Amino acid sequence: MPQRRPHAKSTGGCSRCKKRRIKCDESGPPCTTCRSRNADCEYLNAFRASSWMRSTEHISRENTIKTDRAPHQSQHVPESDPITPSVSSRNRELQLMMHHWTLHTCHSFSAIFSEIFQTCAVQQALHYPYLMDSLLALTSLHMASELPDTAEKTKLREDALRYQSQAMPVFRMELGNVTRVNCHALFACSVITMACTFVLPSLTSTTEGDVEAQTSTDLKSLFRLVSGTHSIIDRARVSLEAGPFKMIIQPWSGANPAFLPPGERVLPMELKTLCEGSLSQRLYEHAVDSLERYAMAEGMVIPWIMVAGEEFIERVQEREPLALLIYVCWAALMARQEMWWAKTAGMTIVQNYRRFESDKTDRAVRWAREIAKIDT
Repeated sequence: MPQRRPHAKSTGGCSRCKKRRIKCDESGPPCTTCRSRNADCEYLNAFRASSWMRSTEHISRENTIKTDRAPHQSQHVPESDPITPSVSSRNRELQLMMHHWTLHTCHSFSAIFSEIFQTCAVQQALHYPYLMDSLLALTSLHMASELPDTAEKTKLREDALRYQSQAMPVFRMELGNVTRVNCHALFACSVITMACTFVLPSLTSTTEGDVEAQTSTDLKSLFRLVSGTHSIIDRARVSLEAGPFKMIIQPWSGANPAFLPPGERVLPMELKTLCEGSLSQRLYEHAVDSLERYAMAEGMVIPWIMVAGEEFIERVQEREPLALLIYVCWAALMARQEMWWAKTAGMTIVQNYRRFESDKTDRAVRWAREIAKIDT
């Protein structure tokens, strides 16, 4: 009787395939079988070898084989495959991810959430390539923000755009099927992408005094991202509240205006006065009133853009003076946040705003510059 050949058991398959006693290709979540059945796909071993890791190992093995060849052997290097990253690009990703992200960029969302983005976000990114690309995009922008205008800074901005362009199609497709398994990766990706979208124009060389370069931060994209983040929370609140990001989505329960100078109003009185009698008085009063409330709440300054509404954003992008002024006051409050990307973008917008059309406008602008700690 022929002896049965020994084989290694797979220990990295998903729990559903294990329960059904069928072979799992370990490509998920979701794996191919669960994807074809539109079923939830979970892995008990969170740190299994993901497709991102396997492609890295494959490249490393090929590189080792080529290095071990005898010197006289020809070493033909094939042209770069558009799907499989080159060794140099993969090494760069590892440098970005394992070094700068884990030491520095993971702190981009306040000290309270640093550990979550340092560990849980990375763990999710190993299983979801679009999240990995988003991490690399924000890390590239973070590194660029610390450099003067040089070729390296330009290269890092280009890298960020490339990573984002790889991430977004898959991310948008996944948004159509938010589940208790993928909601954590989707939420992390939406927050990171929002930060990238907000800060990118500030890291692009612009003419001083040209606030439109920042108002075209693509505010509509920013509005959609913030709205998308809230949509993910609404559709998977139970799972998110039971997971690692629960602290981030907890409803605001109190005011904390400590980031404002003592004795200062949250917003200048002149804004309300300027709204009176304008053709869009109700729209602008709503924007100012809601900004006043959100500015009093810790961590709620950023989501204000969704509350202000799409019509207000259109007025900003049409460069209506009062809409721009309210936007600049929001940017001033952003400049007082602890997140580097919010601070960078906010200060750039306030710094580049130069319209003094009346005494009231002048006073509001001076307030914004004082709040953002920019010399008048």
